Formats: sequence, C-alpha cells, structure tokens
Amino acid sequence: MILRFLLVVFFAFPLFAQCALTQFVVEPQTAYYGEDVDVRVRFACPHGSGPHSPRVLFLGSTIVLEFQPEVGGPTVPSEHADRIFLGRIAPGTYNVIVRERGRATAGERTLVVRERPFMLAPHIGGEGTEVAIGLFANEVRFGSAPATIRYVDESTVAVAPPHAPGLVDVTVTTDSGSITYDNAFRYGPVSEEDFARVLFPVTLTGPGAHGSEWHSDVIVHNGGPVPVETVPQIYVDPGSPILPIALASIPSGANARFPETTRDGGAFLYIPRGTGGFLSYSSHIVDRSRSATDLGSEIPVVRSEDTASSITLPQVRIGEGFRARLRIYDFDSVDARFVTIIVRGEDGSTHQFRATVRAEGFACPTTPCLRPTPGFANVDLSAFESLRNVRVADVHIRAQRDARLWAFVSVTNNETQRVTIYTPQKERP
Repeated sequence: MILRFLLVVFFAFPLFAQCALTQFVVEPQTAYYGEDVDVRVRFACPHGSGPHSPRVLFLGSTIVLEFQPEVGGPTVPSEHADRIFLGRIAPGTYNVIVRERGRATAGERTLVVRERPFMLAPHIGGEGTEVAIGLFANEVRFGSAPATIRYVDESTVAVAPPHAPGLVDVTVTTDSGSITYDNAFRYGPVSEEDFARVLFPVTLTGPGAHGSEWHSDVIVHNGGPVPVETVPQIYVDPGSPILPIALASIPSGANARFPETTRDGGAFLYIPRGTGGFLSYSSHIVDRSRSATDLGSEIPVVRSEDTASSITLPQVRIGEGFRARLRIYDFDSVDARFVTIIVRGEDGSTHQFRATVRAEGFACPTTPCLRPTPGFANVDLSAFESLRNVRVADVHIRAQRDARLWAFVSVTNNETQRVTIYTPQKERP
C-alpha cells in the first residue's frame, strides 16, 4: 500500500509538466484603485487533469499565483471556473506570475493600478448611457465631445455623447479647474470582465414539510443617480406574480425583484463594475402558509470578499426536535470539488463527513456568457445517525486552499416550523 501511494504522488509531476498554459488574463489589466481585480487562468492537459486551487502570494510589486500539482481533481471545467480573485490592490505597477510550486514560471503579465481622480460609473456603454460623476461639474467631456449634464443630489449625471468604439478620457471642469480621468469610459459591447457579481443563496419557491409553502423574496434597490443594467434582467411585479414585467435596467430610486426558481442552490446577479455601491438588497425566505405570523428569515447576500476556503458556523442547534440543513456554495462553480465537514459537539465529540460540490452545465443564452449559478452542495445534518445525540455543535467546512466557498445552516423547529439561519459573519478583508 505504501509503494502504491508513492507511485501516485510522484506520477503527478510529469503529468502536470505536460500541461500547457493556454489562457492567462488579468481583468482589468489597467485598474483604478478601489476596483476588484480578477485573473483568469486555463491549462490544457492531455490527461484531463492538472493544477488548481492556487495560493496567492503578494510579494511587494510581484503577485504570484502558485498552483498545486494534483491528479484527479478538476482543473477548470468551464471558462467560468478559473477566476482568481485578487481583491482591491494599492496603486502601483505589479508583475503577476503563474507558476507551479517549486517549478519555473509558466506566464507573466503586468498589472497597473492607478489612483482614481473621481468617481465615475458605469465605465462602459454607448451613446445615451447615463454616467454618474462624483463631482459637481460645470462641464463634462467624453474625449473632445461635450456631454449633456444634469444634477442629482451631490452628483453630476452626464449623458454619453456619440463616439466611435474604444476607450476615451473623461474630463470634468469644476469651479477649481479641469480634471481628466484617463481611459475612463469605453464605448462598445460589454464583455464578461465588465461585470461584478453578487450571490443570492436562496431564490427557491416550492412546497416544504408539514404543508409549508416556501418563497424567496429578493429585492434590489437602486439608490444611485443613474439606471443600473443587470444580468439577468430582474422585474417589477404589477400586483400579480403571474405577470411580472422584466426591466432592462433598474431606474434610479426604484425597487426590482429577482426571479424565483424551482431549484435549490442560489443564483448570481451581475452588475456593471462601479455601480455596486448604488445597490441595496433585501433577501428573505418566507413560508407563506404562515405569513400572518411569520415574516420569514433573512438570507445574506454574498460577494467575493465574503468567501473563504475555511468556514466555521459556531453553536448550531442540530439535536432532536430540529431539522438542520447545511448549504455550501462554490463561488467559482468548480464541479466535483470535495469539501470536508467537521462537526464538533459541545459534549466534546467530533464527527467528520465529506461532501461533493456540484456545478451545473449550462448553455449560454446571453452575450457575454455569464454563469447563472454557483457550485452547490445540500447536506442534511439531521440524517446522520452519529449526530442524533449532539444538541449544539460548531460546524466547520474545509476545502482546497483558496477555494472560494460560502455556507449557511438553516435550522427548522419541528413543532413551530420556525427557521433560524446560521451564517459565517466575519470582518471583510
């Protein structure tokens, strides 16, 4: 048995050495301070497996994505499973390197992060796009073309004038002089890197146990001065859920509703980069069979910075008289990702299980092609015989290093059917 194990381990290295780096994109390659930066990496491997779960190292002006050599794990099964979140990086010029642990560099890219001269959102669009500018401006120009402007509260709203496709500078003239934001706005079609995403963990509608009737109630409010376009389109309800009206964009000051689905596992909402600060969310799961006495339970909205490869949910009630269900989400939608679940009871007992997070295949109905759902695992903790006598426990979820996971436990009281939600609340980096 020992000899067999050694053969597997050493054989992993020559297999990985045959893999070729076929995609390495920093998005955006020129960013402004405060923007989230992602990297997309793809390998082509003759044996269908290869490196994954990189360790991200910030070494001064060098950012290293150090991949682990493993055989049998998924590399990047789709274009949407290979994103590496670098977060918000201080201004400067960086060398981004991809390498395998202990081996030579496979690829290098340059990332430039600039100071942001003023707030501008969105950064993309075409003629007629309304753009919020965080200054009280007397004049706004896109390239050399003047924009029509109006004022909303403390912001200036500029309507993008006609212009050929491509990047243009935006120049703002105030009482104190002119300020130019280099390459601030791009005319032309949007692409995947133009969007940020948030995860709504529950968008489910359908019957439950003991006659319950569950519905998700996810509301998005646009508190900004300009309309915000989203993917998928969300809708207003004119009084009948049978006849929703789809919105191409959420008007300033308006509420819109995210569509319910008949599948568990949550869904992504994509918003133009830079407009996320305009939006507020209300996300609940409600049993409408008891709507007269219960307004439902709040489900947090999840962003990249809320995820982690190691999650702890402390003091979860899982004992007799309650139904405890753990839901695990993979922000990168990597199919067949293994996670370890460790339940430590207040009685000192430890119980360990393994789960597989699955990501659905999908056909792209939109351009750009944006994955609608995360990877997902649904684990009924109450079904484990070894947990029947555990009253309260800490629930730990562990995955490969740098996996971007989020999880929560819903606990239902069997007598009252009231639901309590346990989430991994922690300080964002």
